[in-house]
Amino acid sequence: MCYPNQGIRASLDGGRKPKDALELNYIIGKMANDYFANRGLCGASIKEVLGALEGAKLEVYRRVIAPYEDKKVISNGETFTCIPL
Repeated sequence: MCYPNQGIRASLDGGRKPKDALELNYIIGKMANDYFANRGLCGASIKEVLGALEGAKLEVYRRVIAPYEDKKVISNGETFTCIPL
């Protein structure tokens, strides 16, 4: 968890979009905290938050990162030459 100073927290809590990884981490952590506050901190809610984070991570990889990497392979060439094409 990243811990931005109180001024940054206040601006993010007020709706400012995160501009770096520290601020994005804070927003995600705050959302998880709010979920725990609503559902209660228990094994089930912890598993739900971890599952949601893992699902979001996989979706970002599938929809954003993999297509980006495919374009880079085309423009820069393959690194893994052992992969049959």
